[in-house]
Amino acid sequence: MNQKPSKEFVYRRLRAELGEIEEPSVLDLGCGRAAFGERLVQDRVTLSYTGVEPSPIDAEQARRGLAPHAARARVLNELVPPRDGRVLAGHDAVISLSVLEHVKHLDRFLAYSAACAAPGGRVVHLYDLGHALTPSSWRERAHVAAARVPVARMAIPATRWTSYVSLDAVVASMRRAGLAIDEVTHHNAPDAVALLKLAPDDEDGQRLLDEVVAWEGALGPALAAVDPAVREPLLPSVAVWARRPAGGSGDA
Repeated sequence: MNQKPSKEFVYRRLRAELGEIEEPSVLDLGCGRAAFGERLVQDRVTLSYTGVEPSPIDAEQARRGLAPHAARARVLNELVPPRDGRVLAGHDAVISLSVLEHVKHLDRFLAYSAACAAPGGRVVHLYDLGHALTPSSWRERAHVAAARVPVARMAIPATRWTSYVSLDAVVASMRRAGLAIDEVTHHNAPDAVALLKLAPDDEDGQRLLDEVVAWEGALGPALAAVDPAVREPLLPSVAVWARRPAGGSGDA
């Protein structure tokens, strides 16, 4: 079974929240090949989905996967934010999954996500620290190291960006964008992920996934006060859950 607990947790929680809306709309920033979007539109016939993906190859693959649902699902091959300044506004949920660690201009990206949410809409950013904590190649190690040096940062193109993203930086940026933070959840314990990869893709594997998702979800409040240096290697994926206030600005 090759399902990450983090994305499964986000999927289940988001699906439950959107279940209260008759015709929900979801905007997926940096959607990749839109596997998450495919699952959403398959499970909910009244849901509309827009994915935004800078890579033309991935965007085209996403369009092919969503073709059976073309009446209510689309993928735009665009940067985030788009170069022409368009705001894809009014969505009930705006999400990014495993994207923030590859975003060079974090404030710009997070402000755009806030602007695209409808008043009262959900905004959730799930990101991974694994690239920075345990780089998988010499190039990734070089990019992560260069991202920490102001002069070197300028030499790395946005399309090749990989960096460590602190929870404090994400939360502060989202608040500056006017979002109200609801909760932070932590996911993808390496041993649990490794065990799931060995699990069969059957009822037993599904039960194991259910247990891991429930266990990681329950840990959120208890982890708030844990030193990041201790917490991050144990649970290297983070989801920040926020809302665009129906009126006024976000929390302090």
